[in-house]
Amino acid sequence: MRNKKKRKWLWILIVAIVTFAAFIAIIRDALRKAANQAVYKNYEVKMGSIVESVTANGVLRPKDTVELKLPSGYRIEEVFVSPGERVEAGQKLASLDVKTLNEISIALSDEIARLDNELAFLSRNNKSEALYSPVKGRIKKIFCGEGDDVHSVIAERGALLVISSDERMSFEIETENDIPLKAKVNVILRDGKEKTGLIESKTSRGYLITLTDDGPKVGDKAQAFCDGAFIGEGTLSVNAPVTVLANGGTVGKLHVGENDRVDRGEKLITLDDEPFINSYQSAFNARYEAAQKAAGVLKSISDPVIVAPEEGTVSDILVKDGQTIADASGDEQTVFMLDVGGAVKMEAKIDELDIDLIRTG
Repeated sequence: MRNKKKRKWLWILIVAIVTFAAFIAIIRDALRKAANQAVYKNYEVKMGSIVESVTANGVLRPKDTVELKLPSGYRIEEVFVSPGERVEAGQKLASLDVKTLNEISIALSDEIARLDNELAFLSRNNKSEALYSPVKGRIKKIFCGEGDDVHSVIAERGALLVISSDERMSFEIETENDIPLKAKVNVILRDGKEKTGLIESKTSRGYLITLTDDGPKVGDKAQAFCDGAFIGEGTLSVNAPVTVLANGGTVGKLHVGENDRVDRGEKLITLDDEPFINSYQSAFNARYEAAQKAAGVLKSISDPVIVAPEEGTVSDILVKDGQTIADASGDEQTVFMLDVGGAVKMEAKIDELDIDLIRTG
């Protein structure tokens, strides 16, 4: 009996010890977590009190890049520098082949002489020249007459002719009525004739109405009726006008009249008594361009080298020794590229999510 009581007390003691140990473990774990938990404090954020650590990347680029170009036909004799080389302002980058430059100069001189003869011929003969319609359409306004000075007419009226290019006239009406777009309306012209119109679009004051350009005259009044009810009136104008201009001269002959249909390329006017018509102007422009090129060639012959315009680094060389500049369009071609400006710049994209640390500073 006594042994049973001893065993009972032994089990009670063991349970008590285990319970106490578990309690101690729970308390210690709670204290450890409390010690590791961050303690937050309140701070007043002011300008300059935040330090941000941001990591980003980008590509270093020069502040500015200068392209050195040569006209088509020039020939490189020798290149003196290499990519990545630092150069001073005025330093020689390459030499040019003088023989090729002389050949170009002779060809340009011949071209200038030919153009001078052509200009002299045009000036002496005062050739008549025609103006042609730039579009298919209908002649809606003629501002000039035979014998009129082209410059005077254009200065006063803004054009020689006006062509309707979409077969439509238009006028705007003022109304507060609600009319469906594309609705058909009756249009009464000043001479009493009736045409079918179309509500084309809504405007700030009402609606724009279009109708055929066959018959209606520019500047005439037109009235619009919808289901027999008057909805407004306006002044007729060309809906899609194309103006006809000229460089100068005198109107020798008109080949069209108002309201005539014309095709693209159809003759409209013959111009007389003025050298600065299309043929002369074309030859004059060509002569000017040839003279500009010739001046550049002569300058290169006197000093047949390419020099750096300012201090920088050679970033790219697009030619080699003995190469002839050949551009299909005849334009200038880039031969050297220089990085200039001293400082370099780097562009990096930074998002607010890239900020990984903010602390008081």
